[in-house]
Amino acid sequence: MTTVLTFKVSDGIVVATDSAMTVKKPRLGHNRYDSYNKLNQVGELPILVAMWGVAHIGGQTVEGLIRELESGRCKD
Repeated sequence: MTTVLTFKVSDGIVVATDSAMTVKKPRLGHNRYDSYNKLNQVGELPILVAMWGVAHIGGQTVEGLIRELESGRCKD
């Protein structure tokens, strides 16, 4: 379960989340990681991506996909 907290203050918006991630591996069970980055800013843009649910898309982390987008190496 992911917890995301968002609220507006006079200076902007505050977003916070936990950092735990559980990965299911067939026949191996579950692995838990306590330092996964669920909030990612896209470059210097005023865009924040909050992630929960599926941690990998096409074998790559959501953060890895964002960094790939930033570097211009995105595949079609």
